[in-house]
Amino acid sequence: RHGALSSQYADNSKYVDVLIEEIEKKTKTFFNDEKTLYIFTGDHGFPNKGGHGGSQFNTCRSPLVAWGVKGIFSSEKGLLTCSK
Repeated sequence: RHGALSSQYADNSKYVDVLIEEIEKKTKTFFNDEKTLYIFTGDHGFPNKGGHGGSQFNTCRSPLVAWGVKGIFSSEKGLLTCSK
């Protein structure tokens, strides 16, 4: 319905950021060991003009964000690789 550049999309992204921060805080409090790996992804992107999916590059890509345990992942040229 709303495009990737809309204020609705931006507002929802901020809301999800707050939820993720709450999950991270509660997980750290519960486990208290700094050994949790967080992985978040989405099903697909959205066209800037709105709608659901499509054949454009940005609508076919899926975001993947990982963070947490130190020393497991390193970033090189935008790719996540497992470190030894």
